[in-house]
Amino acid sequence: MQVYKYMDIGTAKPGEEIRKRIPHHCIDILKPSEQYTVGNFVQKCDDLIPEIIKRGRIPVISGGTGFYIKTFLSGLPETPPKNPKVRQKVFKDLETKGIDVLFQELCEKDPVAGEKIRKNDIYRVTRAVEVIRDTGRPLSSFTAGNSLRKRYRCCLLGLSRDREELYSRINRRVEQMFDSGLPDEVSGLINMGFTAEDPGMKGIGYREFFEMEIAGCLQYKDVLEKIQQNTRRYAKRQITFFKNIPHVQWHSPDDLKGIQTCISNFLGGEI
Repeated sequence: MQVYKYMDIGTAKPGEEIRKRIPHHCIDILKPSEQYTVGNFVQKCDDLIPEIIKRGRIPVISGGTGFYIKTFLSGLPETPPKNPKVRQKVFKDLETKGIDVLFQELCEKDPVAGEKIRKNDIYRVTRAVEVIRDTGRPLSSFTAGNSLRKRYRCCLLGLSRDREELYSRINRRVEQMFDSGLPDEVSGLINMGFTAEDPGMKGIGYREFFEMEIAGCLQYKDVLEKIQQNTRRYAKRQITFFKNIPHVQWHSPDDLKGIQTCISNFLGGEI
């Protein structure tokens, strides 16, 4: 979500001070109306890493989105190229029949993908239906392996907190976002013309404002609690996903010595 411009508070972008000390990439590169995919992410990483290494620096890929990290490590699945004729037919069906019909087709023919893809994620729904119609195979059958790409030598570090402590920190963080002006940030995005249908506005911390308005009870306290709840649920899913990534060395974020030792061993010397 940090790829999107104008969305600073709800995405918890690193502050200006730390970005001066440590160059960050893939931040503020798209408008909230533009789609960003795991393919974009992997390609951008593959482009940036050689440049960073040439400068004598060590690339650090940091994320809370396990699917993006895992796909970078294992490589993109060999999905078929886009078929313009099939795509045109899918989008015609989208216009005439609506997203509900396409999503139902997806769930019937690829229940695995149907579980993972949100119905209002038009890009992913239409792409999945396109693959099914073009190949006769469900999109979920095109999967990346669990082995790491040989292109890179990686030091995989995972940070883990006690569940109760994690949830407490999430709750406080959302409260801090509201104190920092998250409602005003969302209001500003709406005034700029962005809507609930834009990809960037579907992220946690933004979509809840639209959901509560539709529900007819838009109060900031309700929105705050909904964001806290959705973030806790997301964290739980991501923990499970990250635990399935092989070769990760897990540490408490407070175990600085242990983390430094891992990095030192990876680099072949002290840091």
